[in-house]
Amino acid sequence: MMRIIIVRHAETVENRDRVFHGHSYGGFTAEGKEQVRMLRRRLDKYRFDKALVSDLARTRETAKYLLSGRTHIIRYLKLLREKDAGEFKGKKFGEVVWDKLAGDFETRKPPGGESISDVQQRIREFLAILTSENARDLLVVGHGAFIKLLIGQLRGQSAQDAIFSNQIDHCSITEILLSDGRFDVITQNDTLHLKR
Repeated sequence: MMRIIIVRHAETVENRDRVFHGHSYGGFTAEGKEQVRMLRRRLDKYRFDKALVSDLARTRETAKYLLSGRTHIIRYLKLLREKDAGEFKGKKFGEVVWDKLAGDFETRKPPGGESISDVQQRIREFLAILTSENARDLLVVGHGAFIKLLIGQLRGQSAQDAIFSNQIDHCSITEILLSDGRFDVITQNDTLHLKR
């Protein structure tokens, strides 16, 4: 049996300003820095054997802080990246009209970016990697939409339900158990450590 602890990176300037940042990164907010500090204290009880982390700067920085002194257990994966915003990068959420794009909820994509279907394919590849990992406690550091869609796949939700009904806050904890090839979501979006 493997316990998988999935956390979302700390809040960034782009998150706060409601800007599509895809693969760009303008730094953590003061709130984000406090979130990751509180998350680290909460995760101290775990003895992670391995960590799989998105290779984008905001997740790398989160993971390095959480695993200070143990960064040798980190493996960076492009598969874990946030949905690529393409030409929408840098635009505020309210400036984009998704319905003008060709396709449906799962297949439409910004010019030069990814669709939800593209992300779902990456998630399937990532789940195959997880089933081959040999660890007792494994840390995953990822992104909001990716984690929502991952939980959705494990629960059999449609992509639309996964995006709009699964709450994933910054520096929240989602725990999944993998046993005999079966994934079970134990807790989702646990933010008790962030309450002040």
